[in-house]
Amino acid sequence: IRQAILKDCKDQPKRWPEKVPLAFFADRVTTRRSTGFSPFYLLHGMHPILPFDLTEATFMISGYRAGLSSTDLLTLRMRQLDKRPADLEKASEAILRSRLASKAQFEKRFQHRLRRVPIRQGSLVLIRNSARDAGLDAKYAPRYSGPYMVHRQTKAGTYVLKELDGTHMRQSFASFRLLPYHPRSARNLLDNLSDTDSDSDINKDNQGLSRDSMNGFLRRLNVGGLLETQETSPRS
Repeated sequence: IRQAILKDCKDQPKRWPEKVPLAFFADRVTTRRSTGFSPFYLLHGMHPILPFDLTEATFMISGYRAGLSSTDLLTLRMRQLDKRPADLEKASEAILRSRLASKAQFEKRFQHRLRRVPIRQGSLVLIRNSARDAGLDAKYAPRYSGPYMVHRQTKAGTYVLKELDGTHMRQSFASFRLLPYHPRSARNLLDNLSDTDSDSDINKDNQGLSRDSMNGFLRRLNVGGLLETQETSPRS
């Protein structure tokens, strides 16, 4: 114990009174060669739970290696219990570097899904029902509601929405629950259908909807005037 105290004090031997409690406690929680157990375990029947085991699992003193002498092991345990500011700062820097590397890896992996630009005021969005993500019974349940219009963004980063008639919603929504709404007109659908019709002329074995059937389908979807179905003459 004396040698461990002197090693921990280094060039400040006058600090030995501060190291005595740490040295004796570290000695009591260290396994003895004679018994194979620590004095703490023989007294209490359990291994000690130290503060850094609960709150600082990543805080480890550098210098641990195989083949340490009992004095060196006791000195390292004393340093771990002492929580020197230099050791804490070094551990904090290591944790910060690890967190930044993890953040960069996450942003690189999901760079196409992360929204970096705030949603503009007046944009139309859909609200994702996160409660439907869990549970097999919600497989065919609607996962989105809307569309709604973005009214403003709060200081916390959430968004306040309103109905299309201008009625404001009291609840705010996180950005990950909002998806941009892109309205699709009947003209765009018919233009896409024209391309598929030309392809079907080349391969007549392909089965698809004709232009007349698509017009009827759009008329059935025209509930409340949401779609502007345009009457067109069938192709000759």
